[in-house]
Amino acid sequence: MNNLLKIANLIAAHPNKKIEGRIRVQKTVHILKHFGVSFDEDFSFFHFGPFSQELFYEINELVKRYGILEEKGGPPSGSYTYILTRIGEEALKDFPLETLEKDIVKKTVDLLIKYDTRALELLSSYFYLEDGSYKIKGNDYWEAVQTLKKDRANTENIGNAKKLKTDLEKEFALNPV
Repeated sequence: MNNLLKIANLIAAHPNKKIEGRIRVQKTVHILKHFGVSFDEDFSFFHFGPFSQELFYEINELVKRYGILEEKGGPPSGSYTYILTRIGEEALKDFPLETLEKDIVKKTVDLLIKYDTRALELLSSYFYLEDGSYKIKGNDYWEAVQTLKKDRANTENIGNAKKLKTDLEKEFALNPV
């Protein structure tokens, strides 16, 4: 299936067919990919954790071609919101996700929306280190995340990310990809 339409299906899985924030889009795709959902994007580590330049360009292409509305928020955050329009919904009718993958994406999104973007950012960073060929002393990836993300990885934020990881692992233990 066209990568663009997979991302549009991801947006469609969110409440009101709307996802708030470019960071949330990036982290959601990275987390789903970690659990085996078939996204093809490659990720590198940047300021907010794993980032895919391909995904960034694909989102821009969705806005141009597939009826995704991009709204830029006002100050102070200026974050972007992506909304699936009727044009996008029509395009998805011809390219639905497989039933199993659609269910996994929906259940994952339902869990992820309960957490702030910071938790997704920290967990995605954890998975990036865990999945890579990084030699971390004692395999303590959380400590490595705290070192890399000092400004964001306080005790409360790491606790939320760990809880999210536990919730996702429970979900995927019940519904493996």
